Amino acid sequence: MASIAAPRPMLFLNGGLDPLFPADGVRVAYDKLRAVWRSRHSEERLRLRTWPDLGHVFTAPLQDEVFDLDTVRLDSAL
Repeated sequence: MASIAAPRPMLFLNGGLDPLFPADGVRVAYDKLRAVWRSRHSEERLRLRTWPDLGHVFTAPLQDEVFDLDTVRLDSAL
């Protein structure tokens, strides 16, 4: 389902201790999505950030990552 967003920028955040989205499964899904973005010549617009010591949370540093992505996207649209 997420692949329909290609080639738009997309950021996935994952806590390595997240019981709902285990890191191994997130990596497999990300690799599949990366192939889709690559086919659209936009692989650099897909990112995965993992925090090994976090669970299923949305902390200030993760929020900063989202804000930074929005800033880049908005700047490139101007």
